[in-house]
Amino acid sequence: MESSSDATTLLERTEAISKGGKGVSSDDFRDLLRQAPKSISPSDMNKVVTTASEQVGYWEAEYLFSPADIPNDAAAAESAAWKSIWSACAESLTKLAPELREKLDEQQQTVAFHHHLCRRIEYNKARPFARIASWIFSYV
Repeated sequence: MESSSDATTLLERTEAISKGGKGVSSDDFRDLLRQAPKSISPSDMNKVVTTASEQVGYWEAEYLFSPADIPNDAAAAESAAWKSIWSACAESLTKLAPELREKLDEQQQTVAFHHHLCRRIEYNKARPFARIASWIFSYV
């Protein structure tokens, strides 16, 4: 029998992850999803998809802004794993509401861009010339 406490736990953990702004292990989240009830409302599934989207963006930015000579392979693996989670969750949501597919893809791209931009700003803080050059080239 499915319990509402399982759904509540999933949503509470999803909300905590979203508010944290840090990377979370995809394995931990997969375990949480395995314990989730089989039937989740579209609204609740959207929260899960949004959290997965945030994690994809976070881990992708971690990998892309790692040094070229020692890339962050763990971040690359997490990014790929979170993309898989996002795809599966987004697919479940679009079965319930097919018209959301394009919106979900757009949301994923926007969130990823936001994380890339934030990492770039952070990266430029320690590099005054790069910060100035970025600002100048943004107007060209």
